[in-house]
Formats: sequence, structure tokens, C-alpha cells
Amino acid sequence: MPDATERSYPANAPEWYAEKSGIAEGDLVVGQHIGKTAPGGTSPAGAFDAAPQFSDGYKPFHRVDNPTDGWNDGADFVVYFVDGSSNVYKATNADISTLAQLTSGDEYDAVVGYKPASI
Repeated sequence: MPDATERSYPANAPEWYAEKSGIAEGDLVVGQHIGKTAPGGTSPAGAFDAAPQFSDGYKPFHRVDNPTDGWNDGADFVVYFVDGSSNVYKATNADISTLAQLTSGDEYDAVVGYKPASI
């Protein structure tokens, strides 16, 4: 089984995509035309469910792809979510080790407005 942190594609993927898209095979770019070599997330499925902060459950409420917000620059994506007690958290690139609670500050103020009242 391939390493979960790196994707591999069939040897004929560039040829197949070039034929279907009309882009010359030599002009194909990994990450743009045939996908990224690394997955967008790093933690295994269920890792967030097992985090003690989420014993009451959690719900994602906002996602930013390719953020350029000054807090998460360079991340593929950041997801903000709320636990059963309405505490706000974030994680970048689906990596449980980046889990952080937001309680105040510019980032908290910017994102808390996206949280639906029903959560």
C-alpha cells in the first residue's frame, strides 16, 4: 500500500489526460492537471472524532481554501468548527496536530461571524 502522505498515479495518467484535455503531455503540471502528489489532509479519518475536545460532537462551519489571511498563509486549507459548548477551533490541512482553540483576537473576530446561530 502506498504511503498515505504521497499519491501515485497510473503510468498512463499524463497520456490519458493529455488525450482527453487537448493539453500536450509535456505541458501537464502535477497539482494542476492530474492532481497533487500529496493529499490535502494528513490525519487519518476519525482522528478529529477521537479528540477529547469533541466528546460532545463538533460541526465544521467554515472552510478557506488556499488562505491568504495572514494567519494561515501557506496552508492548503483551514477549517473552523465548533464543539458542543460553542467553543471555536481551527485545524489546517486536516492535521490533528494543528488543532487550536480560538478564543479572541483578529482571527477569532473574523471567523466567528461565519458561525451559524443554530450550532
